[in-house]
Amino acid sequence: MSQLMIREATLQDEPELLEMMRLLDEQESALVKFDETALRAAFRQFLGLPAFGGVWLLCEGSKTVGMLC
Repeated sequence: MSQLMIREATLQDEPELLEMMRLLDEQESALVKFDETALRAAFRQFLGLPAFGGVWLLCEGSKTVGMLC
């Protein structure tokens, strides 16, 4: 069994995070449609301003298995 680890997300994690958000949107009937352009801009702003909060990734070995915002 691999060890679980939590690490803070960086801008380099953007593609993986967007893919997780896209998959969640496909599974849930969202009131707001998935807009990748808007999400990219919001993600960059969110990570650039720590007062807004943060994003952390839950990893099992080298594989990301979840995220926390």
